[in-house]
Amino acid sequence: MSEYRELFAIVISGFMGFYANRLTGKKDSRSGEQALIDKLFAEIARIDKDNGIVRTRLDKLETENGTLKVENYELRKENSVLTIENASLKTEILTYRKEV
Repeated sequence: MSEYRELFAIVISGFMGFYANRLTGKKDSRSGEQALIDKLFAEIARIDKDNGIVRTRLDKLETENGTLKVENYELRKENSVLTIENASLKTEILTYRKEV
């Protein structure tokens, strides 16, 4: 699963760098981004049960401070290669907290 984590981190980090910090309420955007990546991989691990082709859709991720909506997201796994297709992300900020 670690090779999937690295591959996915490269693909998804471009989408989530800015929003991850706001959604998780973390000061460090890298730790916020990593929290969202970990959450995505937990969802993938729940769905990915064999070594064949896996296709699924993930509608949204709930966080403490908001929701990350994932639209047109397809995961394809074939011969130990994870491919993310048609990724389009939106955010809904429900609450924004900042330490002052």
